[in-house]
Amino acid sequence: MRWALLAITLGLLIPSMGYAQKKLSVPEDAKFVVQIDVSAFRNTRLGARLLEVTQQLAQQELGGDARDLMPKITEALGFNPLEEVKTLTVIGSDFESPEESLRLALQLGKTTGNLEGLVMAAPGYHSQQYEGQTIHSAREDDMEAHATIYTDAAGDKTILAAASFADLKAMLTAMGSEGNFRTRREVSWSVPSGTFAHLQILEFPEEVYQHDPPSNLIRMIHDLSLTLSEAKDNFVLDLVFSTQDEQRAEQFQQLAQGAKALVGLFEEEIKEDEDARMLLGLLDEVEVVRDNLSISVRIAVPEAMVLKFLREEADLPL
Repeated sequence: MRWALLAITLGLLIPSMGYAQKKLSVPEDAKFVVQIDVSAFRNTRLGARLLEVTQQLAQQELGGDARDLMPKITEALGFNPLEEVKTLTVIGSDFESPEESLRLALQLGKTTGNLEGLVMAAPGYHSQQYEGQTIHSAREDDMEAHATIYTDAAGDKTILAAASFADLKAMLTAMGSEGNFRTRREVSWSVPSGTFAHLQILEFPEEVYQHDPPSNLIRMIHDLSLTLSEAKDNFVLDLVFSTQDEQRAEQFQQLAQGAKALVGLFEEEIKEDEDARMLLGLLDEVEVVRDNLSISVRIAVPEAMVLKFLREEADLPL
């Protein structure tokens, strides 16, 4: 898959390319933006456990002591990725085949270590110059990926990568001052304070408009976003969206509150189903808040439920 090749290129290219800029220009055709604060996620309980599991799986695959893994990776890369990698931003323009249009920006620290040398080991590697930037490319069969390292005035590094060379050039143009890059909007480089992940839907998939009643609701909202954070023993999902006017906002608030109340009617029917009862408990604790045209829906998911899902669906030894 092209996505796999792109991931390999990014992994090899883990240099740093920081930004004095506080905003990232989003291309006109962008449908969604996903941002992960790697440092913040690593400090959550789940993040720490996933890192531990990753080291254990690597030990099983490669042999040796898992405690030796990170020192070896650090030596190979020329820096510690757990300290240097800051934020990952993914921009997509296609819901059905997102890997075909992905653009990625990986914020790091101030060192590139050995990465520009390591990237030469990628399949079909070649490089070229564009506007003073070295473009690193990899190709295997009909799959390709392109990346470059952008350094700002402060010496911070960011990796820009895309499946399309044209998309990578457009990203570079947006970073500069030419001003001819058509953007949908600008998004912050950092996720909202206190969270570790942020999803923004800039345009809904066409499929959602083909089914009622969801399509009726979707047509009334815009600027939908979802953030993830950790609070005590829960993972907190905050879904926020805006409506066209105050009447619509009031209707959505009534819908959410009414649906929450109706869920209780099924309590007797699902008393033997553990998963359904857990889901019912989640819905019972949903918080709905309206602020003018904005609606916020908060759901607290127990860490135990998340771990159970990852054990069963992802087969992870958590």
